[in-house]
Amino acid sequence: MARSDSAVRRTASIKMKIGLLFGVMIVLAALALAAGYGVFSRIQVGGPVYSEIEKSMLIADDLARVRANLSFARTALLLMVVEDENNKREEQRGIYEGLSSRNDELFVQIGNEVEQTGRGDAIASVRASQQAWSRFRSTVESDLMPMVSTGNIGQAMEAMRESVARSYDEAFSATKEAVDRVRADVPAMVAEIKRESLIFKWGIIFGGGIAMLLIVLAARYLMLTIIRPIRLVAGTSRSMAGGDFNAAHHVTTTQSDEIGMMVQDFSSMSTKITEVVGGIKEDFL
Repeated sequence: MARSDSAVRRTASIKMKIGLLFGVMIVLAALALAAGYGVFSRIQVGGPVYSEIEKSMLIADDLARVRANLSFARTALLLMVVEDENNKREEQRGIYEGLSSRNDELFVQIGNEVEQTGRGDAIASVRASQQAWSRFRSTVESDLMPMVSTGNIGQAMEAMRESVARSYDEAFSATKEAVDRVRADVPAMVAEIKRESLIFKWGIIFGGGIAMLLIVLAARYLMLTIIRPIRLVAGTSRSMAGGDFNAAHHVTTTQSDEIGMMVQDFSSMSTKITEVVGGIKEDFL
């Protein structure tokens, strides 16, 4: 029974070693996969960093549309003032009002989008451009439209050159500043994607190197603890089969697992066989 308990303990010992070795390999592989997935999920299409860049570019595009509509609105106002026919004047006024309504819708959309980014500087610049746009519309309604409605074209032209022009320049500049502010962080985001892509690449290289090293260590461990002792026993068996019983004295091991137990038992058996064969020889002689 004592021998059986010892064998169980030895068997558990090598199982523990192999299990620990492969367990470490599995844990390291899982950690590498988790880290790689974490980095890749940030930089892939649809990931957080990519989404931030996409949002910023969409907001900048919408602000560019606001600027274009602002320029078209000013042109429509100028044509409205210089037109002699009322129907053409009303047509240009309708164009201006349509562009104004579109800009109002765009600013609502832009405001919602920029709030989601949480970037205080971009939010402030967008709000400033929206306020400048509101002042431009107020100036047009208070300084220009009454003059056009009453047919006072001279004062309407003066308003276009002075108050409307000033509010237009202010709105145009504020919108340009908002576009620049929204786009300002894009290069940093692109640099972050490049940096994390580099980390991902070197992580794969480093992880692959570690995996190869672990495989080599595992193969060496198996070679030293299992294959080498088995080859030693096999070689000794062949020598003894050829009549060289002295080879049994070279079978030794320091292992305490079941492979070591097998080698020790083989060594004991070989010694007994050598003694028996030696005794038979002495009897004949």
